[in-house]
Formats: sequence, C-alpha cells, structure tokens
Amino acid sequence: MAIVINGSGTVTGLAVGGLPDGSVDSDTLASGIDKTSITDSGDATAITIDSSEKVGIGTSSPARLLSLYGDTGIALQNSTTGTGTGNGTHIWVNSSGSGELLIQNRENSDIEFLTNDTERMRITSDGNVGIGRTPEAWKSNMTALALGQSSAVYARSDNQAIYLAKNFYTDSNGDDKFIASDQACKLELNSGSQKFKIASSGTAGNTITWTQPLTLHSNGRCSIGDAASGADSSQLDVRNADNEPLIQFLATSTGYTKTMVSLNCNRDTSNGTWEIMEGRNGGGRVMFMYDSGNIVNSNNSYGSLSDERIKQDIADASSQWEDIKALKIRKFKLKKAVNKDGAESTPYQIGVVAQEVESAGMSGLVQEGRPSKEDVALHADFGTVVAGTADNGAIPIKDEEDNITGYEDVFTEGEKIKEIKYSILYMKAIKALQEAMDRIETLETKVTALEA
Repeated sequence: MAIVINGSGTVTGLAVGGLPDGSVDSDTLASGIDKTSITDSGDATAITIDSSEKVGIGTSSPARLLSLYGDTGIALQNSTTGTGTGNGTHIWVNSSGSGELLIQNRENSDIEFLTNDTERMRITSDGNVGIGRTPEAWKSNMTALALGQSSAVYARSDNQAIYLAKNFYTDSNGDDKFIASDQACKLELNSGSQKFKIASSGTAGNTITWTQPLTLHSNGRCSIGDAASGADSSQLDVRNADNEPLIQFLATSTGYTKTMVSLNCNRDTSNGTWEIMEGRNGGGRVMFMYDSGNIVNSNNSYGSLSDERIKQDIADASSQWEDIKALKIRKFKLKKAVNKDGAESTPYQIGVVAQEVESAGMSGLVQEGRPSKEDVALHADFGTVVAGTADNGAIPIKDEEDNITGYEDVFTEGEKIKEIKYSILYMKAIKALQEAMDRIETLETKVTALEA
C-alpha cells in the first residue's frame, strides 16, 4: 500500500508494526515524523510513495521514479531566495504557460556537463560555451562557441557580424592570440561581405598579424591578393606583389580533352567595338583581341621558340615551288556573319579552303578540331542539335526567308571541323619566294649577258 503524507500532516498507508495502520494525526505520530516539514495547506496529498517505490510530489500517481508537478513551477535551488535572485544554483521549470526551463548559476563559476565521468561541455561564467574544450577568456564584448581543440564560432555585441576562428581567440585587450603553435585563419561574415584572413605559423600565446588574401564584397565582386581592390573595378580582381604567376590553370589528367580557358560574352558583334581580351604592362596596353577575332599587339611581333640548341636534324627545306603554285587563294564570306548582318553587309575575307589544300597534297597543313554549337548550326555534318532558348546563348535557327524559328543549344558532336596551319603556310611561301628570287637573279644575269 502507498504511503501518503497529507498537507495537514496526517499519514496513511503505514505498514502494521510500531505504528497503527490507517490515518494517524500528528499528535500520535512516532518521533522522527514531523508535520512541520509539510507546508502544503489543507488535506491535499503532498508526497506519495507507491508500492513500486516511485515518488510523487504534487501528484498521487507518479509515472517515473521521481515525478514533480506544480502549477506555479518547480525549483531546485541551494539558496532561500526566490528564483532568479540571490546567490546559489537554481534549476527552475516554469509551468505557468511559457514552459521554460531555467538552469541558473548565480555564483561567478562555470556550469559543466559530463558524460561517462568526462566533461563534454562547459558554460563559463562570462557566457562562452565550450564543446570538447574549456573556452578561452574572450574579450568581454564577444560571445564564443569553442569547438574541438582550437576552432570557434563567435559574435560581437558591437556589430551584426559572425566569425569563424581557427587556432586563435581575442583576449581582453582586443588582440588575436594563437591558441597553439600553428597557422591560424579567420572568416568574417559582415554586412553582405565575406573576408578571409590567414596568419603564418606562430607561437602559442603570441599576437597575430593577419593578411587578407580573399574578399567577397557585398556587391558580389571578388578580390584576391588585395582586400580593397575589385569592389568597384571588376567582378574578379587578382593582384600579387610577389614574383609569382597571378593565375595558373592546371589540368592534371593526362587524358584531358576539354577547353582550359574559355572567354565568353553574349554580345555578338564583329566590328571592333569591344575587346574580348586585353594585355597591359606598366606602360599601357600591349596586346588585345577584338570582338571580330583580330589580335593586335603594340609591335606587330608574333614569334615562336627558335633557338638552335633546342632543335636537331637541321637541314635546308625542300622546294615549295609546286606546293605554292597548287594553292588556290580564295575570297569568301563567313556564314555566321551573313546570317547575322546579311550578305550585303558582310565583308569578304581572303585565304584558303582546307579541303582544297588537302586535294593539292598538303594535308600536313590541315588539322581537325571539335566543332562548336555555332558550327553545328551552320552545317548538319558537325552534329545534331536540341532546341534551346535565346537566354542561354543558343544559336538561332532560321528558315529560307531568314526568319528565326528556334534556337540550337545542346548538340551531339559529328564530324570534326578542319583548320589551317597558316603559320606553316607562311613559311612555305617564304621558301617559294626565295626560289623565285633565285630564278629572277638567274634570268637577270642571262638578260645582262644577252644585252652585252
């Protein structure tokens, strides 16, 4: 039978032996049972111990080993003052509607959480939290969540930024200090911008000097190498004060078949009104590529490696006379320009046709490349297409009356597109010119002799 201590001090459920069964008032209770410890008013049940040894306070039907119920909340505290005031530790469950749980330490000491007799988390007296380690003594206007051996997430009370920290903390003087003798880094997210800072390896406890190699500005632009650059000049601004390459593109696959660098713009013109690429040195612009594809440099010099020490099997080139005579120099218009600007507005170009060069026996001057979606739109041999939209840079499909009927975007590659090695062709022409000069000089000698 359960033992019940009523608010009036009476007890029911006592086993027979020493005390009678049934209800006993406080005047006949044995020594050791003092009703003054029961402060509830009236005859309501204050404490219940049932036959399964469960204890209920505020309930006569405890569901757990210890069940506590109260309309005005439950408090476990080591001081006599009310919850939220005074010294000591308080655990307060407010059941008056908000259902809040308050764990409060009024002393200037930490709250620790342990599992398997090992500390797992700590809340320090200054409000910082450590998981896996005790948080360092951060500056008073900072609140930090320390993680693992040397990482942290922290915020400041004087701005709305959030910070990620690796191997450092900010001391009471506002100085960033190394936690361990190693490198450190910081990420600041503030007002739409992201700042990445790094510090070379230093000694634990020493003050850190940061460098800021990467900044993502609030307008979406990116600076590398100079924190202040790029915000108003370009989408990506890369600067380097060291004697090293600014940018390196490296494909480590030996079977690489893609495009290493692609410069694209949706504007489709060919009249030299803008430039795809520009090169400058300290004296200004030295090289640029127009939208037409023309490449211009300041000294009209285009070269290749030609040092004798990197060549072998050097000998005179064979005659190029017949090859040059066999070439057909053509004028033509590019289909893409005609489709866009019309035949009347498209200028002629001069050059050779790859298939004719092959037919003349000079297949060594011809190489093959991968067709683009623009090539596929010009001839079915280069592949088959799937209709796309104008927004993603697709090529317009036109009918016989030059009306746009759709857009070609995705394609299955077909035959290769033929290209000419014009730099070799120019050298063949120079050799043929030398041969012509020899013949002219020979003829001049004979004419002089005849005239004499």
